[in-house]
Amino acid sequence: MKALKLFSFGLFICLLSLTASAQSKKEVIEMMNFKVDSLQKILLSKNENLQAMEVKMARLQGTVDASTSTIKRLEEKADSLNLHMNAKKSLADSLTIELSKLSTVLSYLKTEERNLNAANEALKQELNSIKQKTAVPAETKPVTEVSKITPVKKD
Repeated sequence: MKALKLFSFGLFICLLSLTASAQSKKEVIEMMNFKVDSLQKILLSKNENLQAMEVKMARLQGTVDASTSTIKRLEEKADSLNLHMNAKKSLADSLTIELSKLSTVLSYLKTEERNLNAANEALKQELNSIKQKTAVPAETKPVTEVSKITPVKKD
């Protein structure tokens, strides 16, 4: 705008100097009409350029708004994924603790199984030892039937 004012002022001074040198009013009017037409063409060109720049600016603003919206949506998704990841990490940590507890219980149970198996073997050996001590000699026959006694009836 300042450049246009400065240009207009310079043109006005030129016109004044031309006016002084012109011999007739008709020539001055023709020169002024020509200058006015030139200024109108320049002004029209500047207005068209301004409108084109405004259209470009509106497009860029639309692009900026769309990009801002996309960025906001992506940030929200990243936040959601971070929360989900933290929940999964917390679950993994609790499962790791639970696994550690179960490993401790398993170790205890294996130790207990070995102890019980050892005790079972000792009891088997003791039972075999007792069986051998109380074994029936081959000459005697075991009693297989108990004799039946019939009661006598009194009339």
